[in-house]
Amino acid sequence: MTSDGQSKRQKSTRKTAEHRKLAPAARARLLKAAELLFSEKGFDATSTKSVAESAGVPVGLLFYYFPTKAALLAAVMERNNLALALRGALREPSEGESGEQVLLEALTSMLVFIEKNHRWAVLFFRELLSDRDGSEAIRLQRLEGLKFFAGWLERNIGDSKKKFNHSSVAAPAQTR
Repeated sequence: MTSDGQSKRQKSTRKTAEHRKLAPAARARLLKAAELLFSEKGFDATSTKSVAESAGVPVGLLFYYFPTKAALLAAVMERNNLALALRGALREPSEGESGEQVLLEALTSMLVFIEKNHRWAVLFFRELLSDRDGSEAIRLQRLEGLKFFAGWLERNIGDSKKKFNHSSVAAPAQTR
């Protein structure tokens, strides 16, 4: 093999290694750009081209990571899972502590979460009312969070004999 052939292969191997190192950063930039643009303009008004341009990557790379625009939306929503944040914020009261104290702490924590992730929160609440495929992840987060919260309230707040009506959270509202 010629030194020219070896040189080309070495360059190709170096490029591949560089791309592998840059890949997670490119995906993260795409998610950040999508969150920003979707929250500012809305999902429908944001093109995949504008997301890719904002992230500084080719459009083809966006579709390498996310086969559809709805898949991109779902990935953005999963980055900050409200149901998981709620689970992390709500704990069982310790000895001598009231459920109300823990609830106040958790609500404060949730407000901080929303403030830190304000663009994501705008997008979450906007897409919550949508019926598009990518919004299914949002509805599932909502349902999971509501069921967890309802169970926690039943165990820890006031008269535990009064049961929360789970049927009111069982099916997310559909808009058409």
